[in-house]
Amino acid sequence: MLILGDLACPNSKCADALIKNIRQYELFQNKLILCNLEGIIKDDEPYSDEKLFNHSKVLDAFENGKTIFSMANNHTYDYPQDIQHTEDLLKQRGFFYNGIRCEKLTPVIIEDVKDKYAIFTHCWRVYTETNSNTSNEKRIIDYPYEVFFNEVKIFIERNKNIKVICYFHWNYDMETLPFPAHRKLAHELIDIGAFAVIGNHSHLPQGGEVYNGHVIVYGLGNFYIPSGYFFNGELTYPKESKKMMVLELSENIDDVLCHWFMTDEEECIKKIKTESFINGEIITKVSPYRKMNDKEYIKYFKKNRVKRKLVPIFKEFRGFSYSFMEFIAIYRIKIIKFIKKDRK
Repeated sequence: MLILGDLACPNSKCADALIKNIRQYELFQNKLILCNLEGIIKDDEPYSDEKLFNHSKVLDAFENGKTIFSMANNHTYDYPQDIQHTEDLLKQRGFFYNGIRCEKLTPVIIEDVKDKYAIFTHCWRVYTETNSNTSNEKRIIDYPYEVFFNEVKIFIERNKNIKVICYFHWNYDMETLPFPAHRKLAHELIDIGAFAVIGNHSHLPQGGEVYNGHVIVYGLGNFYIPSGYFFNGELTYPKESKKMMVLELSENIDDVLCHWFMTDEEECIKKIKTESFINGEIITKVSPYRKMNDKEYIKYFKKNRVKRKLVPIFKEFRGFSYSFMEFIAIYRIKIIKFIKKDRK
């Protein structure tokens, strides 16, 4: 299985470029693929302030019956009136998807040649509470982490023969390090039997680690979000965001691979190298926390994190401490949005 990062494709021209890029690499052919659909499917939409979406032609880059899209991200709420249309289109085209709430937390079940996987997706509540849906009853999967954890635990206990992958949308834009709380959550999910834990959202590779023989990746980076289109043409990414990882999972931890790509100035995806997840040069460089315990990492995170201005440090993912920090983070973003709106 291949696991990709964030995808937002603004028009048919960019979709054609992505299709061409993907088809030149055998890596992407005839494999299960899990990808974050950063925004709903919407054609011929103007590039409005701070909104993302995907042109329908982008689906041609992926194989139906083998691709799972996550809709559990903050930009799904940019156009809440089109959530149902996106779900219907994905079903019609034969794609799997997850991320929209049902009556209970339910994963996508998909089978490979040898294995059966359950894909759980989740979006950090800080984002769904600050970019909410007031148009209809569609809700993104954003349960409190403790609730999510407990539901995954029950599923694992009842389905020992299924490999569980938890695919998160978390952390802040352009943060290079995982939150201590997210690292702890990932560790505990592995402890209860998850096969792998993968995260996205920061638009930068945040590295990963092997924990108790299993893969954790905190951020893959953008898979494909072209600069100069979204946010009225003002959304651009720095050079470090042009590098992204495609993770190739395997039953044997020694066979797990990192495929590194770079998006060039013409928005073409170029492969840099393939390396071992365990000891590859690039993955090791972007994962400075690999040998740190929780206490050591909290100290390191405080000193080296990017986001600092009134940003709380999440040390736990459950209890009053987490809830209080989440409250602060939500209202920090709401205040920032209010100030930006007032200035306009």
